[in-house]
Amino acid sequence: MKKALAYILSLCLLLSAPVYADTADLPFASIPDTPPGMQACSIEDFVYFIWDDWSEFESDHSMKKAINKAYHLNSEAPEQIHVSYIDCFETVKLSPDEIMSYVILYTIMSHTNSDAELPVYEQIRLRNIEGMMVSENGTAIWMSQQGNDVVCIILDNTDLSGPECRSKVLHVLGVTENQIEIIQTGNTNIL
Repeated sequence: MKKALAYILSLCLLLSAPVYADTADLPFASIPDTPPGMQACSIEDFVYFIWDDWSEFESDHSMKKAINKAYHLNSEAPEQIHVSYIDCFETVKLSPDEIMSYVILYTIMSHTNSDAELPVYEQIRLRNIEGMMVSENGTAIWMSQQGNDVVCIILDNTDLSGPECRSKVLHVLGVTENQIEIIQTGNTNIL
């Protein structure tokens, strides 16, 4: 019960501050140079970066009613990147805040084992965009509002720790640790 309360309190704390970005003329103006060894990719007007030797593939991990792209080094590699662009009002009839809340709630509810290590939630500003990072061993999720839409980047790699997964997602976003601003952090292990 304490773990469930910790989840709820952490979620309320992080969602109490609005996560938004005014992207009318921002996306391409805020794009950093393509990192070495990577290529620029985009969905709609959101630009991200994938390693040169990675390939796009069909994935069943995609979000319904979203534009989805997935990448991996090869089909046997444990690491996969999934990028989803959700047109909230046209396809799912939900607000960006509701979509992001559902993703976080799903992540929280997937931790039914009380001994499992719990994820860390961070509100982060990067490239003049605010978003939510959820990281734990084996995965990291970045979500941000783009106008009336939501961008979600998910990295899965069971061989990596939470901080390593988080670092890889930042790399996909074209930034390093020293180029981000952590606005708020909540670790659900606090209680």
